Amino acid sequence: MGRSFVRSLVCAGSIAALAAACSGTTGPNGTGAVSLSLATGSGTVSPDVRPSFSLTQTNGSNSLVIDSAMVVLRKIELEAQDGTCPGTGSPTEGDGCEEFEAGPVLVSLPLDGTVDQAVSVNAPAGTYDKLQFQVHAPTADSADQAFVTDHPAYDSVSLRVVGSYNGNPFTFTSHLDAEQEVELNPALVVDGSSTSTNVTLHVDVSTWFVAPDSSLIDPSTALRGQPNQGVVTANIEHSMHAFEDDNHDGEADH
Repeated sequence: MGRSFVRSLVCAGSIAALAAACSGTTGPNGTGAVSLSLATGSGTVSPDVRPSFSLTQTNGSNSLVIDSAMVVLRKIELEAQDGTCPGTGSPTEGDGCEEFEAGPVLVSLPLDGTVDQAVSVNAPAGTYDKLQFQVHAPTADSADQAFVTDHPAYDSVSLRVVGSYNGNPFTFTSHLDAEQEVELNPALVVDGSSTSTNVTLHVDVSTWFVAPDSSLIDPSTALRGQPNQGVVTANIEHSMHAFEDDNHDGEADH
C-alpha cells in the first residue's frame, strides 16, 4: 500500500448531500463516470435501513467504543498511470488529473458496514493508478475561512472521534495535515463507454487506537503532546487503501 490520506470535495457538508449534489452517470464522448465512495467495512448493511451503530473493540479488561469518526478532506484526485493526463497529454507533475473536489468538506465515516458514495466526475478515458488526497486541518486563512465559520470546532482540527474508553467518554482530535496518495492496484480503467466506475476509499478505523502489541490505546493518551500521539497518527496514516468497487460492497472487485 502507498502512503495514505486525503484531499477533498466541495458541494456541501455531508456524504449524503455530496452524493445528491454531485453524482452523475456517463459523460460526453471519450469520458466515463467515476464515483468515489467511503467505507470502513464490507457493505453488508443497506443505507436505506441504516441502524444507529458504534464500533466496539475489546482487549482483555479494556473496551473502546467509537460512536462517530469525522474527517476533513480536500483535493481528492486521480493520477494517470503513464504520468500524462488523458485527454490533454499534459504531465501530471504530482498534481493529479481528475479532481473530485477542492474542499475542504467535513465527512462522517460510515461505521456500520455501509458504502457511502461521496462524489462523481466524468473522467477522460484512460488508465489511472493512484488516488491522491489530503486530510486537512483548516485554518482561518482565506481558503478555509468559510469552512471554519461553519465548523468552528474544526479550526486546526482535521479529525474528530467521539466515543468512550472503559466507560469514560472521550473526544479525540487530530491536527494531522498530510498530503498523500494511495495506489490503485490493479489500475482503474475508464473506457469512455456507458459503464460507470466506482472507487472505494476504505478506512480501517478499528486500527487507529491499537498499539504495536495489539493492546488498546486510551485515546486521551494520543492527543497532541501525549505519549501515544505518534503511534495513533501513524495508524491513521496507514489505515486507508483504495480499490475498484463497482458493486459498492466494500470489497475489491479484482
